[in-house]
Amino acid sequence: MGVPGRDQASLFADRIEHMKPRNIDPSELRLPARPKALLQVEEMLSNPKMSLAQVGKAIGKDPGLGLRIVSLANSAAYAGRPIADSVETAARIVGVDAIKNVVLQMAIIAMYEHICKLKEFNLPQVWRHSILTASICSQLTRALPRDRMEGGDESMYTCGLIHDIGKVVLYDSFRSRYVGIIKMAEAKSRPLWEVEEAELGYNHADVCRLMASNWHLPDAFQASIAAHHDDEQIVHGPQGTSIVNAADRLAQVIETADWKRASLLYAPVKHLGGIDERAFWTIIADGTKVLESLEL
Repeated sequence: MGVPGRDQASLFADRIEHMKPRNIDPSELRLPARPKALLQVEEMLSNPKMSLAQVGKAIGKDPGLGLRIVSLANSAAYAGRPIADSVETAARIVGVDAIKNVVLQMAIIAMYEHICKLKEFNLPQVWRHSILTASICSQLTRALPRDRMEGGDESMYTCGLIHDIGKVVLYDSFRSRYVGIIKMAEAKSRPLWEVEEAELGYNHADVCRLMASNWHLPDAFQASIAAHHDDEQIVHGPQGTSIVNAADRLAQVIETADWKRASLLYAPVKHLGGIDERAFWTIIADGTKVLESLEL
């Protein structure tokens, strides 16, 4: 799996260590372990004796997972490729990193099924935003000229997918206290991360970075996640951080249909390099379709 902006982001990760609050007590958080399903798939994929077709056959034993892989292979993201009529064929089309992302997405959703139907916390909304952000991360990366890409689109998809899981961890850990923080942010019209810091001493991005560290994800991933609410990083941060930051904001404007705000985001997105205005609005149009397709 490629790493977004490895050198720059590693340096930026060191800087974040001094920027962010350090008073997180891991013992008060219900931090998730790396999903077993992902570890099992990674083990298969790292086995030189197993081809992607054989991995696909093994994955096909899980009907839900197999269906997701086939659906992905036949989606617009892989237009021009042969039609996938089996999990084995689909696995060959989408490749290793995409398979990992599908497994990760399903595993994370399954991990929090116990709070999915609780009305005081809108978990489906968090998942929709995360998947939409992940999709936009991938689209932004693919829109860059190849000579300017510092990481693969599937790597950036992973960053987008987990960038807000800290909110879920905080709710799962504090329940009513965290609901109160959400309501306070809404009542005061303040960003949620600001109220989290005021009440807890850290925010959901810090929690997600801690989880990513526990999962032994690269420094570049941790840096991209940790600074996704830092406005300056769209223009001045490492490429991976800029992409996650921009994708998070684009997802918000798509969710709220705030097209005026979308127009204001073109200038900072343009700084990524090689993304013209037509590509920018195509990404937004495609993101709108992704949002409409999500049923969680």
